[in-house]
Amino acid sequence: MNHPTFDRFASQYNDALQTGLSVSGEASDFFAESRLRYLSNRIQENHFTVRRALDFGCGIGSTTRCFFFPF
Repeated sequence: MNHPTFDRFASQYNDALQTGLSVSGEASDFFAESRLRYLSNRIQENHFTVRRALDFGCGIGSTTRCFFFPF
């Protein structure tokens, strides 16, 4: 079967990500949680009400589980 390029890479994504992040000394969870904490703060500051969320962009969807962390 002919899979799109990213689908062929997805199984190696976490290893490649950790290699890239290794210079920071932090794991990918640190950055995912930091992005969502930042977003949560901006939402609160602007008095927005969030009814739905969509995790999209780079990666394999590992940030989605962080949506449920209380900040």
